[in-house]
Amino acid sequence: APAGRIMARFSKDIEMIDLVIPESLNFCLNMIFTVLGVFALVCYASLWLIILIVVVLIVYISIFRYYSATNRAQKRIDSVNRSPLASIITQTLSGLTTIRAYNCIKLFDVSHTVAVNTASRSNNSWRSTMRWLLIRIDILSCLMVIVVAVVACALVYGGDTVEDRVDLLSVLSLAVTYTISIAGVMGYLVIVLADMESSMNSVERC
Repeated sequence: APAGRIMARFSKDIEMIDLVIPESLNFCLNMIFTVLGVFALVCYASLWLIILIVVVLIVYISIFRYYSATNRAQKRIDSVNRSPLASIITQTLSGLTTIRAYNCIKLFDVSHTVAVNTASRSNNSWRSTMRWLLIRIDILSCLMVIVVAVVACALVYGGDTVEDRVDLLSVLSLAVTYTISIAGVMGYLVIVLADMESSMNSVERC
């Protein structure tokens, strides 16, 4: 549908290029530096937590690569399925008088329903995939917080003197607090990076 493709280029694709991609890039850079700062604090609190950070990064990268490939394909399918819907709406509005004159209302109603169902199906598939990602990110975030808390407790109770325990307690408490907050940030970072990568489909089409 040429009309649908033209409308998609000058509406959704241009919006993605001019607004969504620059904003997502700025947001990603802010979150990346925030995550790096928290990782530096956690490593300063205990060198044993470097092992945890390496494992978490490997798992997050694996999840990102698996999700981004699926997300990119689903966004491309969603863009393709959105064009017939825009086309049928344009044809209906421009030829409304002719449709009523030839009594083709039912035909266009069926065509519109099919286009809406097709576009909604691809969008629902994308949302299901995002829910799959969020569940795994939440599980990984909870495990990361639990491991940091256990290591912190072990280091505090393993201190030789009361002074050593007090010195460790302040730094480790700060590390646990920032780990709780950074768990959600890392999950959101994976989502934003994948969405920004899939938004490059708009750049390809334009």
